Amino acid sequence: MKRLVLIALATVSFIFPATLRASQHLWDIQEVFTNADGSIQFIEFFTASSGQQFLNNFTLTEMNGANTLSTFTFPNDLPLNSPLAGHPNTASTTANQTFLVATANFQALFGIVPDYIIPAGFLTSGAGNVLDFNVSPLESLSLSNLPTDGFQSLNGLPGDEDPSHFSINSTATPKNFRGETAVVPEPVTSATLILGTLLLAGMCGRRRSSC
Repeated sequence: MKRLVLIALATVSFIFPATLRASQHLWDIQEVFTNADGSIQFIEFFTASSGQQFLNNFTLTEMNGANTLSTFTFPNDLPLNSPLAGHPNTASTTANQTFLVATANFQALFGIVPDYIIPAGFLTSGAGNVLDFNVSPLESLSLSNLPTDGFQSLNGLPGDEDPSHFSINSTATPKNFRGETAVVPEPVTSATLILGTLLLAGMCGRRRSSC
């Protein structure tokens, strides 16, 4: 009898963790950003729950009605308890954490490493455009009001399942799973820097002053 009880407990311990741990559906789309030409973009997710690291093979999709505009498939789970080289503070739980999906230029521009890389132009602002995180239940956010000025971002409302409910953040503030945070105004382009230098030189010349 004792042996049967032990076998039953062992069976439960194998079955239920496998069922419970395969979780990812409690992430909310928290912040979405794009600049005007789509070269700098990010999507930040937030969850208050633990055990949500299993993202492998789930997808992000931008839809307009029945039309698929872009799709991204997560290539791996979040690195829970697996610090990456140079980033020893990788979270040990997903509870009250964020993770970052962004274009590849993020590290060079802002010094934070995206957890997942999307191609430039993945996000498009437009009437009827919706970003879907394809889990059950579906997590969605309307992109109809996505700012493209390079400063503001679109904030989903965690816990609110209506994709049309949002707020606008005056300054984008992405944060990855390692806890690295940035403030994202659109970077000054080289052309703008050159123009500013020429204007400054002209002002200095007219005033005959030292600059």
